[in-house]
This record gives sequence, C-alpha cells and structure tokens, in this order.
Amino acid sequence: MAKVTSAAFTLAVDGQLPTVTVQTAQGVLNAAGDAQGSATIVQFGQLVEVEFVLAGKELYIKGVTGGFAQVPAALAGSVYDPSAILDPARGVPKVLSSVQSPTIAGTEGERWLVSGSVPAEVAAGLVPGITSDVTALFTITMNSLELTSADLTLDGADGKPATVKVELSDFNEPVTISPPS
Repeated sequence: MAKVTSAAFTLAVDGQLPTVTVQTAQGVLNAAGDAQGSATIVQFGQLVEVEFVLAGKELYIKGVTGGFAQVPAALAGSVYDPSAILDPARGVPKVLSSVQSPTIAGTEGERWLVSGSVPAEVAAGLVPGITSDVTALFTITMNSLELTSADLTLDGADGKPATVKVELSDFNEPVTISPPS
C-alpha cells in the first residue's frame, strides 16, 4: 500500500462515536496529500454536509450555502483528513504494519479477510477521534496486496459496538486536484 499513488475512498461510521466528528466521507486522493470530495460531519450536534478540496496543503470547504472558503489546513486533522489515508506514517500502510495478532479469517473470492487488533493511537491516525484499541477486519486483494476495505470496531458511546468502515478503490488512477476557483 505504500506504493499506491492515488485512490478513491469512502468512510462510514455505524454507531455512536461522539469523539469522531465525521459520519461519512467520499472522494479521491493522491499520495502527495491532495484530496477532494464530500463529507457529513457533526457540528454543534447537527449533521452538516460539506464539500472539501485539500490542495497543496491548503484546505477549502464549501458548506450548505455559498462557495468554497479557505480555512486553516490544521482543521482537517480535527475533522477528517483524507490525506492521511495513503500517508505511510499515519494511514493505511501504518495501520497494516501495526496489526496485532493478525489472522487470516477467510477468503472472499480473490481476497483475503484478515483480522487483528490495532492500537488506538495508530487507528486515530486514519480516523481522528478514535480513543480506544480497535478490532479490525481487513479485505486485501490476493494478486496486488491492496487493501480494499477496513472495518474498525470499537465500543460505542451507547455501550454497543460501533464500526468505522473505510473502503478504497481505483488504485493508481490519474487524479488531479486543484484549488477551487
């Protein structure tokens, strides 16, 4: 995964995780850290739909009304920073190399299902707000060894399990992301 240059991604939270502000996100990204897409986040107790462009370390957000506005890029990490996905130091490569007690749980066509646990500090690099270790199930293609999905399960605020699902596709497709005009 450290050699992937671009990908399409989706993220979805199922359950109550009050420390995770993003509920859904989808878009495209490249290994340089540029990304664009849309997300549903919890802001002041309400679900808010936003579009985002992260280009050249500059973050642009478009809310329900108006156009894109540049905001401090540091805010991306507090909400959801898609540039982390391909980052070897905090994203999928780091998560995969940090899996504890990995076990092949089965196969699904031409994919392995690998289970294990991931320390909270590593999982939080991929999904900000995770504060406890997670149980993970990874789907990895047999021929290219690419991660196509990760289901991260942890205790929800209501005492029930909650899951964060990250899916990746369209690996190494050309992706050009520019600041909005």
